[in-house]
Amino acid sequence: MWKLSRPSLPLKKALHMLDQENNLPEETQEIQGKPNYNQSFPYSSEGYSAFDLTEETAFMPSATIAETRKTLENLPQTPLGADKNSQNWIGVLNGGITSVPYSDGFVNTTAREEAQFEQTVTAPTGPLHGFTPKFRVREGVKPTGESARFQIRAAMGLGTVFTVPLWHSGFWITLKAPPEGELLELYRKIAAEKVILGRSSYGFMFSNGTSYTSRILLDFVLENMYESSLALKEDEDIREYIRVPDLPLLIWGMACATWPGGFQYQRACISDPEKCKHVVKEKLNLSKLLWTDTTALTQFQIKHMASKQRASMTTDAVKRYVDEFIRGQDSKVEVTPTLSMVLRIPNVTEHIDAGHRWINTIEETYSRALSLEEGSRNDYLLSQGKATAMRQYTHFVKAVEANEQEYDELTVIEETLNDLTADDKIRNKFMEKTRAYLDDSVVSLIAIPSYKCPNCGGEQHHESDLKKHPNLIPLDVTQTFFQLLVQKLRKIEER
Repeated sequence: MWKLSRPSLPLKKALHMLDQENNLPEETQEIQGKPNYNQSFPYSSEGYSAFDLTEETAFMPSATIAETRKTLENLPQTPLGADKNSQNWIGVLNGGITSVPYSDGFVNTTAREEAQFEQTVTAPTGPLHGFTPKFRVREGVKPTGESARFQIRAAMGLGTVFTVPLWHSGFWITLKAPPEGELLELYRKIAAEKVILGRSSYGFMFSNGTSYTSRILLDFVLENMYESSLALKEDEDIREYIRVPDLPLLIWGMACATWPGGFQYQRACISDPEKCKHVVKEKLNLSKLLWTDTTALTQFQIKHMASKQRASMTTDAVKRYVDEFIRGQDSKVEVTPTLSMVLRIPNVTEHIDAGHRWINTIEETYSRALSLEEGSRNDYLLSQGKATAMRQYTHFVKAVEANEQEYDELTVIEETLNDLTADDKIRNKFMEKTRAYLDDSVVSLIAIPSYKCPNCGGEQHHESDLKKHPNLIPLDVTQTFFQLLVQKLRKIEER
């Protein structure tokens, strides 16, 4: 990962580090995009004083990884950080890169030709989007308890509650802003986690390499759930109904509850770095970052999501909602002429359980290698992870079909993926097909629009790439959330 305090940096080395961080596949550089979105611009200067670096500040990407790389390739072979302005520019650019999903994940989703991404889905009953509920006070009735606390926090501009539409799962969840003590504990749990496979090992979103972090974050989110529109029986677990593509939406919702007034961000202009190294310093309205492809929703689904009240949806209605999807249904993909995989969208429990089984197997292998020094543990785990890389996507495989015979037993699927990882062609084809399936299945995601530089007026892409340039840049919500979380915790420690 690039360090933000980096001094002058030779261009060749910068490009090499960009490749190491993102391992960008060649095919993602040829995206066919178009203006397929409408927006209410998510930035605001209203009531915004001078930029203050003592406040939480995130780095936002200027463009996709492919476009950023092309910009760096076209720069003269000179140090990038030769002066203070250039040092700041490259630092902000580096920070923005870490806010993009690994290997430009979901850029193909935002560039779907038939898609229409909207910040608000229009229903017969009114607009549907994430929102902060208003707590009504009945005349003559004094607010007490949690309701009183939320009203005081709202009046002070502190974190309150936020209602999140889970568009892949078919219901709403309202989240409470966590106390600072819980944020400290969240950070401690993740920092203490023994298995960290990292961005460079898991390839792209929702893989089993992220399952430990997913479990900790999901538990944290649900511990701060205020209510849900899904009515469950006592023995039912809401995790069984949350589908994997909604994990980023939950983390985004928690961020909206925690930073209701938005947060500061920086963004580096890459339109023509030889002429302009302007860094935008502005405030970002978090609630405007959710984008939903309205062409992927049926009228039944939109009408169903219009019901936001607590426990207003039955599990049967939610199951029908999922069955109605045009995208994300089970799909058989050919890996070789004699081998196919049936792919499906799992729920978060299946994702976490599959990841724990895979990583536990790697841990058991390590524990048997007693001759290894402790310092080499992480390298060994990474190597074993690569040796069984296809297991990252066990939870997306419903069945394996070989020579027209279908095998759907979980242990058979897992061991088969282990075996097949050794074949480079099969492994690469499987990863490619799984990624394409995910890109096609996602209908709602967190992204930031491209922009014109306010200093030079330049677009953040090359004229020759105008037709390929995506208008929305997907964000890695977990990375962005932790950028802010670490800064918040640092402020707490400095009190």
